[in-house]
Amino acid sequence: MSEEVLKALMQLFGITARLDGVTDVERQLVQDFLNQQLNQQDVPKYFNIFEQYATQSTSEVYEEGMKLTPVRLSSRMLRLATQIIKELTQQQKVVVLIRLLELVNVDHRISLQEEDFLDTVATIFNIEPGEYAAIKHFVTEEAPLPRLQEPLLLCLHAPSAEPLVYGRSIIVPQLQGTLVILRVPSVEAYFAKYIGDKEYYLNGVLMHPLHIYPLPPGSSIRGARIEPIYYSDIVRSFLQERHRQPIVLRAEQIAYRFPSGVEAIKTLSIQEYGGNLVGIMGASGSGKSTLIELLAGIKKPQAGKVTVNGVDVHAGGMAGIIGFVPQQDFLIEELTVYENLYYAARLCFGNLTEEAIKQKVNKTLQDLGLYEVRHLTVGDELDRILSGGQRKRLNIALELLREPAVLFVDEPTSGLSSRDSENVMDLLKELALKGKLVITVLHQPSSDIFKMLDSLYILDLGGYLIYAGKPVDALTYFKNAASQVNSKYIECHECGNIAVEQLFDIIEMRVVDEYGRFTNKRKRTPRQWHELFQQYSKEIAGMAGSAGELKPLTSQLVRPSFFKQWTLFALRDARIKLSSPSYMTLAILQAPVLAFLLAYINRYYPLEEGHTNYTLFHNSNLPAYIFVAVIIALFMGMTIGAEEILKDKRILFRERFLALNRHSYLLAKATILFGLSAVQTTLLTLVGNLTIGIEWALFDEYWLILFSTACFANLLALNLSSAFKKSTVIYISIPILLIPQLILGGVVVRFDRMNPTLVAHATTHIPSISHWVASRWAFEALMLEQFRDNSFMRPQYEWKKQIAESEYKAIFLHERLMAAKDSIAMGQRAIYWATVIGNTMEGEPFLEQHPRYLPVVAVLREATNEKLPAVVPLLDSLLRHMRAYYMERGEQARLSLKRWSELQTRNATAKQTYQRLYLHSHNEAVERFVNNIDMGNFVRLTAEGYRPNVYLAYLDGNGFFTHFFAPVKWKWGAAWDTFYVNMLVLWAMTFVLYWALYWRWLERLLLWLDQWRMRYKSPPYKS
Repeated sequence: MSEEVLKALMQLFGITARLDGVTDVERQLVQDFLNQQLNQQDVPKYFNIFEQYATQSTSEVYEEGMKLTPVRLSSRMLRLATQIIKELTQQQKVVVLIRLLELVNVDHRISLQEEDFLDTVATIFNIEPGEYAAIKHFVTEEAPLPRLQEPLLLCLHAPSAEPLVYGRSIIVPQLQGTLVILRVPSVEAYFAKYIGDKEYYLNGVLMHPLHIYPLPPGSSIRGARIEPIYYSDIVRSFLQERHRQPIVLRAEQIAYRFPSGVEAIKTLSIQEYGGNLVGIMGASGSGKSTLIELLAGIKKPQAGKVTVNGVDVHAGGMAGIIGFVPQQDFLIEELTVYENLYYAARLCFGNLTEEAIKQKVNKTLQDLGLYEVRHLTVGDELDRILSGGQRKRLNIALELLREPAVLFVDEPTSGLSSRDSENVMDLLKELALKGKLVITVLHQPSSDIFKMLDSLYILDLGGYLIYAGKPVDALTYFKNAASQVNSKYIECHECGNIAVEQLFDIIEMRVVDEYGRFTNKRKRTPRQWHELFQQYSKEIAGMAGSAGELKPLTSQLVRPSFFKQWTLFALRDARIKLSSPSYMTLAILQAPVLAFLLAYINRYYPLEEGHTNYTLFHNSNLPAYIFVAVIIALFMGMTIGAEEILKDKRILFRERFLALNRHSYLLAKATILFGLSAVQTTLLTLVGNLTIGIEWALFDEYWLILFSTACFANLLALNLSSAFKKSTVIYISIPILLIPQLILGGVVVRFDRMNPTLVAHATTHIPSISHWVASRWAFEALMLEQFRDNSFMRPQYEWKKQIAESEYKAIFLHERLMAAKDSIAMGQRAIYWATVIGNTMEGEPFLEQHPRYLPVVAVLREATNEKLPAVVPLLDSLLRHMRAYYMERGEQARLSLKRWSELQTRNATAKQTYQRLYLHSHNEAVERFVNNIDMGNFVRLTAEGYRPNVYLAYLDGNGFFTHFFAPVKWKWGAAWDTFYVNMLVLWAMTFVLYWALYWRWLERLLLWLDQWRMRYKSPPYKS
C-alpha cells in the first residue's frame, strides 16, 4: 500500500470517526489497523493524520475557502474513497470497508447519513450486495441471533448452546462465549470476532471482544480448556456442502524397500481428506518423493496398502482420479504453451468439441496468468524461454485441466523465487479449496507457504515418520521435545512469521564435545524421534478405519477412442518434429548425401580394358553398393528412432494416470517414423540408383526392401529407446547392433567362409544365426531382383535357369552321385552314401516324370545292408537316365534361347538396343556373386545330402531355409517368390519387435538384471 493511499485512508477514517465524535475505541481500531500494515516506528506518523482529521471541529475544516457542511463532508469522504480505489486490491477494499463499519458502529448505531455513505463505498469498491449484507451483519451484531443464519457466517459455540439458532456451526467443547467467522467468497478471505468475556488468542494475539480480526491461512485460535481451532477446520466447514462427495486417502501400515534392500519408508499410516493442502517435509534422502510415489500408486509398497475412498490405488481404476506433478518438467519443449495444454486436453476430454477444448485451454491459461505467453515455445532447461515460475505453473496446469480428485506435487517451489513460489502454492491452495486433496513435498518453505498447509508430515532419514499433524503445532511439539523455553511462542508478534528453519535445527541438533564444538552425532537419532512421536500421538497408529463408508470416486476423464488417440499422438509427434527445422533438415538430407557418396565412390569401370564410358555391366562394386545401401537404411532407421520414447518418458509418466491406450501411442510413433523412413529411403533409392546407373524399372523393388529394412530398424530403435534411460547408452548400442548386420549379412564374410562351427549344424551353408539378421534377407532380395528382374535378364531368365539346372545336375551333381554309387558298390560306408543319395533325390523333379525309380530311392533312404547290393544296378540306371533327361532339357533351352537371341539381334537397331540393355541393365559382378561362380566348390555335402553351391540364383530351394539366393522358397507345399518371402520376413521381424516393445521385453530383462545385480552385489544394509 502506497504512502498516498495510506494518508487518504487515515483522512477517510478520521472524517468518518468525527461524524459522531471520536472515541477511544475508534482510536484503538485505527491503531490495530496500522499495526497490521506498518512497523512500530511508522505507526505514529499516520495515526497523527487520523487524529488531525478526527478531532477538528466542523468550523475548522475548510475546502477551497468554504466551510464544510455535513453534505460537503460526505462528498469529501466519497472523493477520498474514489481516490484510493485504484491502489487497493479487492481484499484490501474488504478490509477497509470492515474497518469503516467498525468505526461508525462504535456507538452501536449507524445513522442514515453513515449508512448511505457506507452503501456508496461498498458500491464504489465493487462489493457484491450479498457479501456486503453479510459483512454488515457480522460487524454490527453483538450476539449470535437467529438473523445470523447466513451462509457466509459460521458460529463456533459450546454444546450447551441451542444449535437451531445458528445457520452453520461448529461445536467446540468448553468454549465460553461464541466465535463468529465471516467468509468473503469473492476474495476467499476469512474474519473472526469473539463475543464473550474470556481470553482467547488468535495466533498468540489476545482477541478483544467484538473486534474484527483477519484470519490468514495457517491461523489457530487457542484458549484455556479448549482444543485449538485451526484455519483448515474452519475452511472445511464452509466448503463441505459445496463438495458433497468426500475424498479420503488412506495409507495403512505401508512400508517400502529399494531393490538393494535399503529401507526407504518405515511402517507408517496416513489419512487425509479432500479440501486439505498437505505438506510432506524432511531432510534430503528421507524418503519424501518415495512416499508420494507410494501414495500415488507409482510404486507399490511391500507391506500395507493405499486406498482412495476404499479403492486400492495399485489395483487400477484410478484413471483420472489421481494427478501427479514431478519435480522435473514434463513439458513438451518443442511445442508452445498453448499446444502443450491443447494436446493434453484433447487426450483427457474425448467428448468435447474442438471449440469447447479451445475455450477450456484458454480459460486455464487465463486463470494461471499464462495467456500472454501462450504462443511462446516452452524451450528446454538450458535454453529457457519461460521463467521458472511460468514453467512450474504450466506443469500444474496440465493436471488442473482435468481437476483430479487427488493431486500429488513433488517440490513445486524448487528453484523458484519467493514470489513465484507463493504464486504456485496459491494455485495448489485454490485447488484444495475446491474440495480436492493436494499433497505436496516441500523442502524449505517460507513462513507464508508453511501457514497455507492444512496438514504436515515430517520424515527423517531412513524413512521414519517423526511428526504428523497441524503445521502450526509442529514447532511447539519439537520445542517441547527439545525442552526449549517459550515453546508456545511460534510466531513473531510484529510480523507474524514462523521460523520454519527452526524445525530442522531442532531435529538435527548435534552433540557438543568437551571443547564446545559440534560433533557429527545427533542428539536424537531418527528412530528416537519416531519413537517419541509414537508416544506423543497414539491415534496415528489407529487412524485407519475412521472414515466410514465411502463411495468410489468418479472421474471427469473421457478418453478418446483408440483411433482418435492414435491420430492425436501422431499429430503431436509430427508437430514436435516439424517445430525443429534443424532436425528435419538433417534427417531428410542425410539420405541423399549418403546415397550420393556411396554411389559415386562405387561408380567403377575398368580403364585398363579400354572402357572410356561408365556401364553398369562392368561395375564390380555393385554388390557392395547394394549391401551398404541396406546398412544405410538400417542406420537411418535406428538413428531417427533412437530417442523417440526416451524423450517422451516424462510425458508418459504423466499420461500413465490417464490410462491411455499404449497401442495408440506406439502405433503413432511407428506411423511417424515409417513416414519419415519412407521419405529417407525414397531419396536414398532415387539418388543412389540414378548415380550408380541402376535402371528405373527396379526402383519399386529397391524402395520396398529398403523401406521394410528401415521400418525394422525403427522398431529396433524404439525398443532401445524404451529400455534404456540415457541417450548415450542408446547411441553406443547402435553400432553394437549394426556390426552383426555387417558380419552376418553374407558379404563382408561369405557364408561358406565363416567359422565351420557356425555352419556345421545348418541344413544349408547359411548359419542359423544369420536368419535373425535383417541385412541377410534384404541383401538377398535386392541381389536377386537386380540379377533376375533387370530388363536384360527378365525375358531370358527361365531358359537360363533351365540350362543352369541341367548343367548342375547332369555334370556337377551327377559326378558326385556316381562317386557315391561306386562307394556303395564297393561296400565303403555303403549305408552312409546310400542315405546321402536318398536324401539328395528326395523331391527330385526327374522322379515325378519317371516314377518307376521311386522304389530305388525308398530303398536308399532305408539304407539296409541286405538290400543295397541288389539296388546298385537300378541306381546306376537311374543316374544315367537322369543325366540324359537333364542334358536333353538343357539342349532344348539352349535352342530356345538362341532363337530368341537371334530375334533380338535381327538388325543393327535391334542389336544396338540389345547391347545397350546388356551393358546398362545387367551386371556381371552381381551375376557371379549370386551364382557363386568364383568359389570353385560347386556341390556341397550337408547332413541332408548334396546341395548346390553354384548357380544359386537359378536353382529352386527345397525348403524355407534353403540355399542363399534361391529364386523361390518352399512352404506349405507351394513355391513362393524369394523377393516377397524376404520382404514378409522383414515385416514379421518388425511385428515381433513391436510386440516386444509393447510388452517391454527388453526393459523387463534389463530391470531383472539390475535387480539381480543390486541383490547380489550391494553391501547389506543396516538400519
